Amino acid sequence: MQADEEQAIELFNQALLEQDGVQQAQLIHQLKEIVLKKRPALLPTFFPQFIELKVYRSPMLRKTLAELMEHVGMTSESFLTESINCISYLIEDEMVTVSKKALTSGKALFKHTFKLAAEQGRGPKYRQAVEDAWLAAVDLKNKAVHLCTHAENDGVHLLAVKFVEAVIFTYSNVDRGTDELLLEGGGRLRGSHRLLNAKDLRREATELLDKALAGQLAPPGGLELSGPVVIVLINASSSLARQRSEYFPKVLTVLLRLAKEAPGTEGATAASVTRALKDALINILKTTRVVGPWKDKVVRALRALSSGEDDSRKLESALRHVERQAAREVK
Repeated sequence: MQADEEQAIELFNQALLEQDGVQQAQLIHQLKEIVLKKRPALLPTFFPQFIELKVYRSPMLRKTLAELMEHVGMTSESFLTESINCISYLIEDEMVTVSKKALTSGKALFKHTFKLAAEQGRGPKYRQAVEDAWLAAVDLKNKAVHLCTHAENDGVHLLAVKFVEAVIFTYSNVDRGTDELLLEGGGRLRGSHRLLNAKDLRREATELLDKALAGQLAPPGGLELSGPVVIVLINASSSLARQRSEYFPKVLTVLLRLAKEAPGTEGATAASVTRALKDALINILKTTRVVGPWKDKVVRALRALSSGEDDSRKLESALRHVERQAAREVK
């Protein structure tokens, strides 16, 4: 027991003294194995020291801290709020690698905390720690939303888009029969909840789609973004359109507008953006909701975007898929 603590202290001190970032990360990973898995009783001793690393000058150490806070928050509810707050701080780090890792870890912790709040925030009484963790998660989410529309770095921008996409999916997973919000992994958010309101969450999801995803993608603004960011926005928006029927008209309208203007854009990434757009429209075409005028518009857009036999074959294959689906529904 004492040997584990002594080893943990030695690893932490070595990490602080080490000049090589890779070696620092390896030492922290070794320390994590002891404190989180082998001797969890040591976590209260080391956690305050972990938090102090957020202002340490080594970017690799701060990046590793973001990952460490994710694991702490996932495994120890006692330190969940402080772990989220630490990641929320690191999201705004001046180093891109740190901010990107904080967004990835933050997305996982946000989803974890949402489910915790949904399951433990019911009834007239709930623990204050649950509310504190949820409020911290909301602040974290708000920072990700800001970066989704204001990030100057493309890598940070696209990871913020993925964070917001996850929030929209989480807030809009509704059981159409009962109008209750379904939770990932089972369970549901029922009406008598003290922390979360399903209607408010669904409303926010729609607002986020309008502001941060489809709204950001819509021409002419969408065409001014970098290729990688546009591609992530196309994929996120089309995925939501396929899985959330209420978003289908809005997203498809934006994609069709983009289809009219994207081929005329210049730059090395134009072909990649056009390919992502074609793939998104093909996938949407395969859903049964694309009927009547919508179907005709999608087909016309795909034919206009077509650049060879391969595109034509994909379109014809998608149309046959739609016909088979329609035939099965008639039966």
